[in-house]
This record gives sequence, structure tokens and C-alpha cells, in this order.
Amino acid sequence: MKMTKKLGAILCAAAMAVSVGSVAAYAYSYNVAFTFSGPYDSKQKMGYCVKADNEEYFYVSLKDSYNWTPGVDRVYIWTEDWKSKELSDNNNYYVRYVTSDKVPYYKPAPEAQKSICLVGWHNNNGHEKTFSVWGLWTP
Repeated sequence: MKMTKKLGAILCAAAMAVSVGSVAAYAYSYNVAFTFSGPYDSKQKMGYCVKADNEEYFYVSLKDSYNWTPGVDRVYIWTEDWKSKELSDNNNYYVRYVTSDKVPYYKPAPEAQKSICLVGWHNNNGHEKTFSVWGLWTP
């Protein structure tokens, strides 16, 4: 009986140690604000942010805007490393507000603790226009 209690106590302590040691890492979401202006290409880079996990996707939410015409104005968004090497497809674009759009990185995905930059681009095709979009991104 004493051996069974000791074994039970040891197994319980081991289970608690495993559960305490496996705390999930939560990725941080950063504010994003792009302003595009002029009659042609307008590209803007957000500051570099640290990727918190090894997930193979990043997430984009566009929640608000100024002078953006949803359904008409395309906002292209992709990621780059500090050498301006693209880490995701630059053909990913938005014409409407989105909540937590899941976008894949190129393989292999950047590892945790890497600095990553979010890039936005728009072309006004010869029409003078200025607009802004705001939201969140999670590297």
C-alpha cells in the first residue's frame, strides 16, 4: 500500500512538472498603419518586429481607414527580413477590411526571435490619391 501511494505521488509530481514546463508561447500583435500617396507606386515599411513563435503563418487585420475605397483600392502586404528578402508572397492583397487573415510564409518559415518587417504597397495608376489603412499584424 505504501509503495502504491509513493508511486502515485511520484507520477502526480511528474505530471505537474510536465504541465508547468509546457507553457505555450503567445505571439504578440503589433499595430500597423500604412499611408499611401501620389499618382503611382507608394511603398511603406513598418518597423521591424520580433517573431515570437515558429508558426508558418502571419496574421493581418485591417480594421479602419481614411479615404480608402474598399472594393477598388488594392493594398498589397508581405513580409521581409532585415536584408529586404521577401519572406512571403508579395501578391497578397486586400480590397476590404479583414479580421485575422492567415498568410503563409515561404518555406522554411522564419524561426522564433527573428526580426521581421511588414511591407505595404499600392499603385494609384496615374491618379493622385492619398489614403490610409490601420489594423494589426502578428508575425
